[in-house]
Amino acid sequence: MGQLQDTLVPLYLFHRHQTAACAKEIAGLDYRYVLRGDGQASPRFVDPVQQRKAIKAVLKTLSPDNLALPESLLQVLPPRPPGYGGAKDAFASHVGVAFDPGAAAEAASEITLALLFDPQRASRLVEYHARDASNPRLQELIEEVIDATWKAPCTSGW
Repeated sequence: MGQLQDTLVPLYLFHRHQTAACAKEIAGLDYRYVLRGDGQASPRFVDPVQQRKAIKAVLKTLSPDNLALPESLLQVLPPRPPGYGGAKDAFASHVGVAFDPGAAAEAASEITLALLFDPQRASRLVEYHARDASNPRLQELIEEVIDATWKAPCTSGW
């Protein structure tokens, strides 16, 4: 039973690769490695509408409804036995030996926020908006994150 927590990590974070793929649309550049005269299109910004859809989709991963683990699962996750080391990707715990669902949510949220606020992405948001005002601004992304987290309606238990 002590291995259940180790099994949960990749399952709970299963969305991380799709989140990363979706985040690439935000301040993204559609390009090909071209050769002179090969007729391929020049690099262009990802469509601003697509970028905004990607922001909304990525922000869904921060929703308490998506981060919460069902109570039925939490009831069967025992504390890890003493001396029984966890997997290298084990969730941290802020509550001692008990499984910490808040730490699991924290780990998932950190993945999303690191993708959204990647320094290169932030720089591209600033530059691409300066070059074409229809592109999302960095300030717009920050406001969307705040609206989806701090200003979101409070749900029970969170």
